[in-house]
Amino acid sequence: IAGRAAWDCTGQRLDRYTATTWMRVDDQVATVRQRIWVDGEPGPWFTTAAVNGIVHLAVWEDGPLPKGTELAAQYEVLDAADGVVAQDALPTESADAGGCENGDVEIS
Repeated sequence: IAGRAAWDCTGQRLDRYTATTWMRVDDQVATVRQRIWVDGEPGPWFTTAAVNGIVHLAVWEDGPLPKGTELAAQYEVLDAADGVVAQDALPTESADAGGCENGDVEIS
């Protein structure tokens, strides 16, 4: 897994969260999808297809979101029949995605 995540902040207010992820996947994987949870509410799924065992997924959440807003990420890895593929590399339940406690952040 490789990628980039960025939290664009004004003070501790989140203006925009963006993330891209590159992954190598098994042949049985047809799609990978991710959604962002905001304060416990799920957002839409961002979905991408596997091509020759590689997946590139891009997600974002636009703000502004106030100080203290909780962001979480959730993934699903699916086969060609939209069945869930068992894996342990990505969180399948919502997992903390960080925030603006320390201002702008970028992870590459």
